[in-house]
Amino acid sequence: MTLIEITACIRPVFDVLVKARLSDTEWMLYAEALQDLHPNDLDDAMRDLLKTHAFRAMPLPADVRTRAEVARKARLSAAVLPAVQHINADPSDGEWRTHEIKGLGSIRMHVLPDDHPALTRYACLACKDTGWQDLELNDGKQPTYRRCRCVPRNPVLAEQRAHRSARQRTT
Repeated sequence: MTLIEITACIRPVFDVLVKARLSDTEWMLYAEALQDLHPNDLDDAMRDLLKTHAFRAMPLPADVRTRAEVARKARLSAAVLPAVQHINADPSDGEWRTHEIKGLGSIRMHVLPDDHPALTRYACLACKDTGWQDLELNDGKQPTYRRCRCVPRNPVLAEQRAHRSARQRTT
């Protein structure tokens, strides 16, 4: 998120909570401290602050970050993987091709065109356009995620952010 988007997200909440009177420079510094948070986590943290506000003064960025981390963990633990929707391809949709593999022989397969609806397309294969990359650790007991490097430039996530910020401006 850009600093302006972050400021647009947090400023209305803090104006309601503590009647914050900060200069534009102070707002930008506050936003810089929250810049690496995922937009959904920041929204959830702001919503939580509105519900359970216990501050007499403006909350520190660390308080917002803590609430965002709690929201992220809750979202990831509650996330249910969507059921994979299988679209059966009509044989007339593609063509049969035979591929030769040295040392193994040949294999015949049905090849679909690139724009066929049965093929899932992602702008980023590492995170599948979620913004979070699943890390495979040695123990494998607890899932671990990290923010994907594609978040600033992923067109799918950028469209979601634009839609969310437009919705926030209207409320």
